[in-house]
Amino acid sequence: MSGFVYEVTQVSTGRAIGRFETGTDGVTTPITAVLGEYLIAEVERPRWAEPLVDAWPVTLRLDPTTEESTEITYVNRVPDATIDTAARDAADGDRHVDISSGDAAVIDTVDYCGLVPGGAYAATGELHVHTGDGRPEPTGVGGRTEFTPTASCGSVSVTIAVPADASFVGRAVVVFQTLTVGTATGAPNPGSAGTGTAVDSRVVAEHVDPTDADQTVFLPTIDTRLRAVEPGDAVQLGDAVQLGDAVRLGDAVLDEVVVEGLAAGGRYRAELTLMQRTVDGVCEPTALTASTEFVAAEQPHRLTVGPVTPPSAGTFVAFERVVALPPLDDAPDTAGGHEPVVVVEHTACDDIDQTVSISGPRSSTPPPTAAASTSTTGPPTVSPPTVSLPTTSLSTTSLPTSAPMTAATAAPTTTPPTT
Repeated sequence: MSGFVYEVTQVSTGRAIGRFETGTDGVTTPITAVLGEYLIAEVERPRWAEPLVDAWPVTLRLDPTTEESTEITYVNRVPDATIDTAARDAADGDRHVDISSGDAAVIDTVDYCGLVPGGAYAATGELHVHTGDGRPEPTGVGGRTEFTPTASCGSVSVTIAVPADASFVGRAVVVFQTLTVGTATGAPNPGSAGTGTAVDSRVVAEHVDPTDADQTVFLPTIDTRLRAVEPGDAVQLGDAVQLGDAVRLGDAVLDEVVVEGLAAGGRYRAELTLMQRTVDGVCEPTALTASTEFVAAEQPHRLTVGPVTPPSAGTFVAFERVVALPPLDDAPDTAGGHEPVVVVEHTACDDIDQTVSISGPRSSTPPPTAAASTSTTGPPTVSPPTVSLPTTSLSTTSLPTSAPMTAATAAPTTTPPTT
């Protein structure tokens, strides 16, 4: 508390009797004065104390006949601290945290003002899940940063790790931020005399607005299912040709997409790239792409992307990603030549639900029927045709192209042929 300078003025004459500075013990040297009224005002202070609020001045009535000496306590008030926060994805700085590749993190930047330089502070943020009633629920997932400011105003970052298996993935979360004072050791505790160990943890500022867009981030998830569209099939969500059904060369495929955790009312585009999987399990892009723009209006949001027609026989995998469009997050407009802002993607080369295998083309000739002969002595029988069953492999591009199996005709009243 050294370095504070006070000027003492005799009120009756308006004459300053001197200036006096506090020493390392926070006390000035003794001041000799006669009977009368005095005004004591702070005129200089050390740099670290610049943000303090001065309760200036102090008036003293001195009567040496009744009191030989007196000590005056001059109080400076720690200013009201304020904070403002902005939560962003630690990976790319937008408000969508892509959790599809594993654990992620949210960085909450805290802008503060009114702090005492050299004091001990801590910023603590916790994720709260948005609920339908407007009262977010705490998740227990948070982060904490202890710091010592060098100026009254500045900023500090709080990192909040988000586990990939967190129960609130696929939801919107808001960061509640609290600033406490006196949480470290060996630094001055603002508002208390002297230095020493700061053990207090009083809340001096907080930002807990559940409607603040800058405090809100989204944890989107995506699930996709690639299916065949047979000739003449109306493209409707849910009208799926089951995986394992024969998919022939010339058939189109489309991707059924389910996305959760997007910003309601936000503009997005789902983008499909058809990949071909090689025999060694590597997915290589084809020239076939498709996209669907949409406005997220419900959770979960369902849509289809495509169809596209695979160019050859083989195994094909749908890679899907969702990008944010302006004005969401002030993202660049992809039509203007900038990179899109990817908010979530699904690019698993070995995902069976994203995979179809294409065999040979569909046959346009009718299947053969069984030959028959007559007999008057025995019961009617039918000699079954010889067939090869087609298979749809999800792990290899070596696929059979034999004709599909056909059912035998109704039993004739003839004897079997002689073979």
